[in-house]
Order: sequence, then C-alpha cells, then structure tokens
Amino acid sequence: MASSSSTAPTTLGNPPSDKLTRANFPGWRAQVLPAIRGARLLGYLTGTAAAPPEEIEVAADKDSVDKAPKMEPNPAYDNWIAQDQIVLSYLLQSLSHEVLPHVHRIEHAAGVWKALEEMFASQSEAKITNLQTSLANTKKLNMTTSTYLTKMQGFVDELAMAGCPVSTREHICYADPLMRISRPLPMSRSANVAVAQIKVKIAVSVVSAVTAVTTVTLGALIVVMIGLPPMAVVVVAHRLVLAGVVAVGAVAR
Repeated sequence: MASSSSTAPTTLGNPPSDKLTRANFPGWRAQVLPAIRGARLLGYLTGTAAAPPEEIEVAADKDSVDKAPKMEPNPAYDNWIAQDQIVLSYLLQSLSHEVLPHVHRIEHAAGVWKALEEMFASQSEAKITNLQTSLANTKKLNMTTSTYLTKMQGFVDELAMAGCPVSTREHICYADPLMRISRPLPMSRSANVAVAQIKVKIAVSVVSAVTAVTTVTLGALIVVMIGLPPMAVVVVAHRLVLAGVVAVGAVAR
C-alpha cells in the first residue's frame, strides 16, 4: 500500500496590495518574486518543479490472490498539487479585474506566470526604451537642482524596477550636463546590430573601391608596357573601370 502521509503545504502571506494592472508589471513582479522565493516555491512558478505522476504502481500483498500490481494515488502528486494551488491562488489574488480575465482559466501557477510574462514582455521593453530616452534627453532648463535630480532619480528607480538597473557611474553621467554633452542616445540591441552592419558594409565598399582602382592602374601600365596602340589602351582602361564600378556597386548593395 502507498503511504497516505503528506507534507504540510507551505503557506504564503498576503498578496501585494498593489494589484497587477496593464501599467505596473515590473513593480508588481518585483513584489511577487521575493515572497515566492522566500517560501521556496519558485519552481512551481517557473515550471522547474514538475508534477509527479498522479498514480503509482504498487505491488500486490503477499496474501492476495491477485498478484498483479495495482495503481494507487501518488501521495507525492497530492503534495505537489497542494503547493501549486497555493502559488496559483497567490497570483490570482494579486491581479486586477482588467488582467484576471486573461488567465483565470489556467489551472496551474506556471501557466499563469508564463502567460503574464508573455503578455507584458513587449510592454516592458518599450517602457525601458522610453525611460532610457527620457534619462538621456531630460535637461535641467528652468528646474531647480533638487527638482531636476529628483526627476532623474525617478527614471533610474523605474529602470531598476523594470529589470534594467543603471550603474552609479552611468547615473552621474546622465545627471551631470557637462558629462552628457557628447553622450550618444541609448539604442536597442537591434539598432546597434543595424549600425554595425552598415559600418561593415561601408568598410567592404571602401576596400573594394581601392582594389578596383588599383586593378585599373596596373592593367593600364601592363597594356602600355606590351606596346598596344593608344586606342586599345583607352578601350581596355574603360572596360576595367566599368568592371570596378560594377564590383563596388554589387558590394554596396
């Protein structure tokens, strides 16, 4: 017979007072995760604590006539489902009425968490980009020093809550107008890749142009050295120039 003993499920405290809305996912996430980590239930959120089988095979009793093994409820699954539902309940209770309808049919905590992260992923990325731009472009103008620094600190705090902390050195560079004069605007990873590709293409084009010019020059010298008539020299040089231009144009595209 399978053991009927079970481990008492871990409990979680009250969910965050600030329920999840469409505008506060990074801050809400920063409040939820520590509570779940502290209760050692993070695996139920991320899906790494996989569910055990609902039933297990148990050998028949020695005195039983039927010697075939039997399937009985798995106590480990009962423990798992109890913990999972505690985390699920904690999450659902922390959602606002505008978010809850999107996930209320999902039966396990990991499924709800995955759906929420996917729902707010693009929104979080856009918010980080906007905050970085504001941090880079905000000027003191007519603000008092205290107001200006408070505003800049607000951008830094929001970036930290969104999972994109700003180092102390970067914070100083952003806040000090003298150090920000030549500071480039922050770019997303895709923009950085695009700029790098353009630089590589320009470099290749320059090298190809130099190679084409060198080829034309050497070709003309060789033609002169072997004593071809002037008109033949002009024709050969013209064709070499056209070939060089075509090559450079192909690389540039």
